[in-house]
Amino acid sequence: LVVVQEKGGKWTPHFVPLDTYNRLADYLEKHGKLESKYSEYRNSVIAAAKATGQHSKGRGTHGLKTHFAQFRYLQCVRHGYTHERALQATALELAHNRMDVTMVYLKG
Repeated sequence: LVVVQEKGGKWTPHFVPLDTYNRLADYLEKHGKLESKYSEYRNSVIAAAKATGQHSKGRGTHGLKTHFAQFRYLQCVRHGYTHERALQATALELAHNRMDVTMVYLKG
């Protein structure tokens, strides 16, 4: 579990694979912090999104979030969730907690 301070000061838990957590912990131990120039971050995320087929034109770094939201919503529906329950579950995992905000991601 990694807890991140989001924009606006909200603290949000994110579950990550153990190997990712260990790599992050090692990096922080060596460098003391995790930060980069926004333009470098944005370019890296966009390149990764394109390389993995997750790029959403015009969504910038939110392309990955859009892809996750759509994937997770459909996964919930396939497991028998109602539309509202799937939407709320996806909203919580996106750390929005509001279904109307999540609808923006589901529309792509």
